[in-house]
Amino acid sequence: MRIPLFFYLTRPKTENTTDDQPRIDKLSLKKKGIGSEARAERMANANVDLQLLSEAERGRQLQKQKKRRLQGREDDVLAKLEKFKKAISEKSVAPTSESGGNNEDMSDWGAVGLKFAPESGKDRMSRRDDPNDYVVVDPLLEKGKEKFNRMQAKQKRREREWAGRSLT
Repeated sequence: MRIPLFFYLTRPKTENTTDDQPRIDKLSLKKKGIGSEARAERMANANVDLQLLSEAERGRQLQKQKKRRLQGREDDVLAKLEKFKKAISEKSVAPTSESGGNNEDMSDWGAVGLKFAPESGKDRMSRRDDPNDYVVVDPLLEKGKEKFNRMQAKQKRREREWAGRSLT
């Protein structure tokens, strides 16, 4: 099927710009060196460079790249930790004098320490568990009991066997 020439001539320009906009955005990201396409291109170039190296050098280069990536992530985590520490230290520790009101500030709930009343009979020196509450399971003892029971049964059979007969 052939498309007539007037179709190309009468097409509005706004459709063309909206269709090309994602492509233009991708190209600008690639030009800036950010985005998935630029990252894929960098990885491909790195793989080509790594193929030229020997096995030991390739291992060293991969280890260096891994350290660089981890270092960047470590810096991000440390920055987030510092930000969190600052946010915690900036919070006021003083409790509000009002209680039960609708305009109560609930942002300092983490600053309040919990205190429990000591329970009688639960000090750290007393043992809560009775040693007689435990069940002792000794597989060797069980095996010995089985052997003992077999020997007893064998002895009883012998006694019954010789009970009615004479020994001579």
